[in-house]
Amino acid sequence: MLNFFLEKALDIRKLILKTAINAKKGHIPPALSWVEIGVAVFYSKIFKLDKKFSKDKNRDIFLLSKDHGCLTLYSILADLNFFKKKTNKLFHEI
Repeated sequence: MLNFFLEKALDIRKLILKTAINAKKGHIPPALSWVEIGVAVFYSKIFKLDKKFSKDKNRDIFLLSKDHGCLTLYSILADLNFFKKKTNKLFHEI
């Protein structure tokens, strides 16, 4: 299980870097600083994540207050297929 999280964190870091390079902008250090936290939250199955964005009052809500770290959130959501990388302007040609 630990290997999965380590490999997933590495994949997310690569996607962050590719995205920033492709966009020719982005705050890379703040994004990289919370990759392990993001991977632990979104891939551990503890956080109830719903692609349908249901209005269920028992759903979990994630609030990212570190706005300069948004590339991590975008990369994780793309990896979880919340949107297609090819159709998102940031992820074009990755």
